[in-house]
Amino acid sequence: MAKKSIVLLKNKENLLPLAKSGLKVAIIGSLASDKDSPLGSWRGLAEPNSAVSVLEGLENFSQNNYTFAKGAELVTEPPTFLKEVKLNTTDRSGFSQALEAASAADVVIAVMGEHGFQSGEARSRSEIGFPGLQQELLEELIKVNKKK
Repeated sequence: MAKKSIVLLKNKENLLPLAKSGLKVAIIGSLASDKDSPLGSWRGLAEPNSAVSVLEGLENFSQNNYTFAKGAELVTEPPTFLKEVKLNTTDRSGFSQALEAASAADVVIAVMGEHGFQSGEARSRSEIGFPGLQQELLEELIKVNKKK
């Protein structure tokens, strides 16, 4: 069902699917290495940190050259199911590394969104935008890499 629900609004220059070799790819965002958020808050009996992260998934295409940079931490303390997720709204210390990686890349994969504990029962958000500093980071990434 997940594959059937995906909607691609634009595939400019037939970027997707990405080539399996020969690309310099910058992977940006703290969620790229996150193995817990993909489980969501409705995880049932799932083991914490057991999901396949985006970075792990890309290992199957090892003939591309990948550079990973968080850009900014999404959260300021380890999230738990019982407490509100504390978002990073001030620490931009990782921006320069992310922007450097993006400027040298053929393709940028920005892995952004909400932490898995930001949705679910009693966790609805009133704004659907990117939490924390992610929107600002995304806008900066677009400035340094307009290729794709």
